[in-house]
Amino acid sequence: MPVSMDPDVSSPGVSSPSIFPMKQEPGAADFTLPNNFDISDLSQIHALLAQATAREKEIDLELESVLSKSLSKGGLKDVVEKVDTFDTTIPSKLHPIVRQAKDLSKTIQQTTLLAETISKKVRDLDTTRARVKETLNKVTDIIDLSQCIEGVQQAIQKEDYETAASHIQKYLRLDVSQVLEASSAQLLRNAEGQLKTLVRTKLDTALAQDKEDDILRFCKLYIPLGQKEEGLTRYCHHLRKVCSMEADVNHRRLLKSMGKSASAAASLAPGEAPITSVAALTQLFENVAGLLENQFPLVLTHFGEGAQEAVLKNLQAQCDAHSSKILDLFLDEHAVARRAQDVAIANRVPPSEREYDKHVIRIDPRELATVLDEMVGLSKAAEFYERFVKRKATVAGCAAPLTELNRRMQELLGQYVLLEEYFMVESVDKAIKMDETQGDSQTSSMVDYVFFVLQKSTSRAVDSASMGAVCAVINHTNTCLNRDYKEVLQRVFREAVFRAQAAKASERKYDHLVTLNNMEISAEYIVKLRKDLEARCIRLFGNNEENPSMVSTCLADLNDTSTGFKNMLSENMAQFSDSLVPRVRGLLDTFGAAQVTYDLTETDYRHNEINDPWAQHFINDVSIFLRPFATHLTATNYDYLVHLILATLVRRMEQMLMAKKVSQFGALQFDKDVRALLQYFSSITQRPVRDKFTRLSQMASLLSLERTDEVAEYYAEHQAGAVWRLSQTEVRKVLALRTDFSPEAIARIK
Repeated sequence: MPVSMDPDVSSPGVSSPSIFPMKQEPGAADFTLPNNFDISDLSQIHALLAQATAREKEIDLELESVLSKSLSKGGLKDVVEKVDTFDTTIPSKLHPIVRQAKDLSKTIQQTTLLAETISKKVRDLDTTRARVKETLNKVTDIIDLSQCIEGVQQAIQKEDYETAASHIQKYLRLDVSQVLEASSAQLLRNAEGQLKTLVRTKLDTALAQDKEDDILRFCKLYIPLGQKEEGLTRYCHHLRKVCSMEADVNHRRLLKSMGKSASAAASLAPGEAPITSVAALTQLFENVAGLLENQFPLVLTHFGEGAQEAVLKNLQAQCDAHSSKILDLFLDEHAVARRAQDVAIANRVPPSEREYDKHVIRIDPRELATVLDEMVGLSKAAEFYERFVKRKATVAGCAAPLTELNRRMQELLGQYVLLEEYFMVESVDKAIKMDETQGDSQTSSMVDYVFFVLQKSTSRAVDSASMGAVCAVINHTNTCLNRDYKEVLQRVFREAVFRAQAAKASERKYDHLVTLNNMEISAEYIVKLRKDLEARCIRLFGNNEENPSMVSTCLADLNDTSTGFKNMLSENMAQFSDSLVPRVRGLLDTFGAAQVTYDLTETDYRHNEINDPWAQHFINDVSIFLRPFATHLTATNYDYLVHLILATLVRRMEQMLMAKKVSQFGALQFDKDVRALLQYFSSITQRPVRDKFTRLSQMASLLSLERTDEVAEYYAEHQAGAVWRLSQTEVRKVLALRTDFSPEAIARIK
C-alpha cells in the first residue's frame, strides 16, 4: 500500500496535531512511494530517488513559506506554545501502547520459562532412556557371554566349529572386563585359544590331504576368530600349491619332450604326446586363468574386499616362477642368446660383404624360421594372458601387478626382432642372388620370393600380438625395401640397359623390361602388404587410440615406400623412353620426306583413298617397333611406354608439318591420317590417348577450313567442349601452311 509523504496525512489510528498546517499548492508534485515489491530494477530506484528529492525541496519551500508568513503575522508566539505542549500531549497518547507492550513482554517471559522446563524434562527422559538401553544391552551381553561359555565347549565337542567360532566372535566384539567376572573371562580366552589351535590343526590336515572343501571351510573360520588376513594368506598359499602342482606336471612333460629329463622315466609314456614350449606356457596360463575365474567370486564372498587382489598377486607370483622355467628351457634349447649375439655382429656388416668377413658367423635363415615361430607363439600367449590379468585387476579394483613375466617377454621380443630382421635381410639377399627369369615370365623370381619373405616376417610379427614388435618389424621391412631391394632394382636396370644397347639386334635381350616390370609389381605388392597388415592389426588390436599413433604411422611409411617405387619406375621409364627417341624419330622419316605431301589436288586425294601413301605404312612400322614391348612389358608399363613414345611422335609430327605446304584437299588428307593414328593408338593401349592428339587434331581442323573468316566461328564452337591448345601465333602459322590463304587474310584474324 503506498505511503503518502504529504504532512497533512496521518498514520491510521494516530491523531497527530498539526503544528504547521499547510495546504498543497496547485501544481505541486504529488509523490507516492510504491511498494518495495514493485521495484524491479535500478532505473526505477533512480527515478524514485529523483522524485523524492524534488518533493523534499518542495516541502522545504512550503515550510519556509509558512514560517515566514507566521512570523510576519506575529504568529511566533503560537508556534512556541504548541512546541511547549508537545512534551505533555504526546506522552499521554503513548501510555496505552507502553502498557500493552509491558503485558506482551510478561507473557513472552512466562512462555520462555515454560519451554525451558519442558525441554529439561525431555532431556532427562532421553538420558534415562539411553541408560536403560545401555543396561539392557549389557544384560543381553551377559546372557550371550554366559551362553558362549557353554556353547563353545558344546560346539567343539560336536565338531561344529562354525558355531563355536560365532560364539568366539561375539566374545571378541565385547568388552568382557565390564560384564563378566575374571574367571568367566578366562574361560572364554581358553576356549578361544583351544578353537584356534583346533582350526590350525584341521587346516594343516586338510592341506596335507588336498581336501578342497575342508581347506576352504577352515580358512573361512579364521575370519570370526579375528584372523582374517592369516586365513586369506593360507588360502592363497594353497592356491599357489595347486597351481604349482599342475605346472610341475607340465614342466616334466616338456623336459621329456626335449630329452632333458633327469628322472628314470626320461621318455614319454605311451600315448603321451610331446609338447613344445609354446604349448607348455599356454597350458600354464590356462591353469592360472581357470583358478582366477573360479576363485574370484568365491574369495569375494567369504573374505570380502581386498581378497581378490591378494589371490591375483599370489597366483601371478607363482605364474612368474613357472613361466621363467619354461622360457629358460626354450632359450637354452635353441641357443637364442648365442644366435642373437652372432646376428648382432653380422648386422654390423652389409649383407653383400658378410660371406667375405671371417668375423661373421652366418646363420642359415631357414634354421631361424622354427625358432621365430615359437618366439611369437610365446609372445602371443603371454600377451593374451597379460590382457586377461589386466581385466581381472580391474574387477579387483587394483592396478595390474608388475610381473617378472612381462620383463622376460620384453627381453624375448627384443631378441625376436633382432633375429627377424636378420632372417628378412638374409632371405632377401638370397632371393636377389638366385634371381632368374623363367620362360616368357614378365617378372623375375626375386619379386615373388622377396615379398613372400616380407609377408612371412610381418605376419609373424602380428602373430606375436605385441604392438612394439609389429612396429619394429614393419620399420625393418621399410628399411629392407629401400636400402637393399630398391637399390638392387636400380642397379640391375642400369646394367640391363647397358647390355641391351651394346648387344646386336638379333642378340638383344629384354632383362631391362623385366626389371621395369619388377618395379611396377613391387609397388603393387607393397600396397597389398600394407592393406593386409592394416586389416590384421585392426582385428588384433582394434581401433583404439594407441593403434593409430603407432602401427598406423608405420603403415603410412609403407605407402611412402610404394610411392618411392612408383617414382623410380617413372624415372627409369622416362630414361628408357629417351633412349628410344632416335629409333622413334626414324619411324617418321618417311613423313618428313618430300614424297609425303599434303599439297594435293582433288585427283591426288581420290588416288590416296585407294592407295594410302603413308599412314598405314607408318602404323605397320610402329606395330613392329612396339611388338617386343607389348610381349615383355606388363599391361600398365606397356601403356605408360606407349604414351611416352606417342608424346615424342606427335611433337615430331608437329615440327615436320610446319615445313610442308597444305592445300584444301591436302588438309582433308592430313585430318584423315591423324584420325587413323588416333584410332590405332587407342586400340593398342587401355589408357585414353585422345589428349595426346589434341594439338594435331586442332591443326587438322584449322587447315580444313574453307575461309579464314571461319576461324573465329570454329574457335567459339570448340572452346567450351575442349581445351584449346594452340596459341594465336601458332594458329596463324598453321593457317599460313595453306597455299590458298593469303597472308593479309591471316593477319586480319583476331
